[in-house]
This record gives sequence, C-alpha cells and structure tokens, in this order.
Amino acid sequence: MEAASAVRVTIQRFGVWNIALTLISATALSVMITWLVSRNEYLAGWHDIALIGSVLIGLAGAVGLARRQPVVLRWDTERWHATDPSCSAGEIELSDLRAVIDLGGWMLLKFRAEMPQRRLRGGWIPVQQQGLESHWQSLRCAVYARGAVSIQPTALDRRAPHG
Repeated sequence: MEAASAVRVTIQRFGVWNIALTLISATALSVMITWLVSRNEYLAGWHDIALIGSVLIGLAGAVGLARRQPVVLRWDTERWHATDPSCSAGEIELSDLRAVIDLGGWMLLKFRAEMPQRRLRGGWIPVQQQGLESHWQSLRCAVYARGAVSIQPTALDRRAPHG
C-alpha cells in the first residue's frame, strides 16, 4: 500500500456542523421547556433555577462551538500539520488525526497535538465536502492512510497448501 499524496486544505465552511448543533440545542431546549411546563408547578426550588441555568450554559457552549475559525490542514506524506485557530502560534504538528464520523460528504476529525505541553492538546475538526470539492478525495485518502507505509512485493511462499 502506498502512502497518500501530500495535500493542503483550508477548512472554512461549517454549515453541516452548525445545523447539527442547532438541531441538538433546539431539541434539548424544547424537552426542557416541555418538562417544566408539564410539571404544573411554579418554579419554587433552587434546583429548578440551577436546571435552567445549566440549559443556558449548554446553549452558550453550543453557540461557542458553532463559531469556528478557519483551519488549514496539511499532510506532507509523513505527518499532519494544522494551524491553531485559537491563537497566533502558527502551525502545529499533529501526532494523530482520524475520522471519528464519516458520512461520505462530511467527516468529524479528531486530532491530538504532538506537543501536549502547549495549550492545544487535541480537539475536533468538522469537515464538509462543500468548498473542498477539488481536494476532497485527496483529503479522505490522507486521513485514512495515516501511518501507511509502502510495502514492496516479496516472493510468495510456493509450498503446497496443507489439505
């Protein structure tokens, strides 16, 4: 098996990711509101206030996940590199990048940084085919060929099969 060709892509479209986060957040919020309304009680306890606060914090977290900065991923045929969108540290080396969810035209990639003492140790990159059409196949090949080495054909063992 041959190693994947070098590829460099800028991931800047997150439409599918944002739609999924919106649907999950809207579902969670509607379930919470339905539960509170169906109790036929007034908000009397501190636990109700804490519950509503946790829902609001969860929604704020979903909004934060939806606001993503562009990421440049680069495969140099040996290692993955990525820009760190959270700071201006430039490019970081990744020790691991793999597809956790693959829906054909959309993937959720999980990465781990090479130098864990830095602020960015790992995370998730949602990638969609839209906007990357010309590089999509190369990116997918590189993601799935991680660690692949070139294997040279060897002489076959010509012994008779055991029967």
